Amino acid sequence: MYRLPKTEKEFKQWTREEIARRFNPIEFLGAIMNGEPVAELDWEGHVIKYARPTMDHRVTAAKELLARVAPTLKAVDVNATGDGPVSFTFVSQVELPNSEVRENVIQLNLPPAPTASLEQIDE
Repeated sequence: MYRLPKTEKEFKQWTREEIARRFNPIEFLGAIMNGEPVAELDWEGHVIKYARPTMDHRVTAAKELLARVAPTLKAVDVNATGDGPVSFTFVSQVELPNSEVRENVIQLNLPPAPTASLEQIDE
């Protein structure tokens, strides 16, 4: 017997699962990104013709897929003390090149940049 979701959280989860099961958007976007022909259907679901995605369509599909795989940096920790070097720590959902897993969190630490010194020039 089928049960409807009772809470908003359950409904959102059910909606995501239903979209993935019935429409498979990831496979569709992957086909667009790869430049594969896509069927154009009439209202009854019959194939009218096949169309090839343009480069703009392919780039847009790649951006959409990338947004689901790579993190969008919303916040970056910056540690700086006094005259010392500055270091950056990125926290990510996915592994990044040269990243480390620490306490179930993936972190990428960039090495400190060399400090610059400014000297006053008297004329």
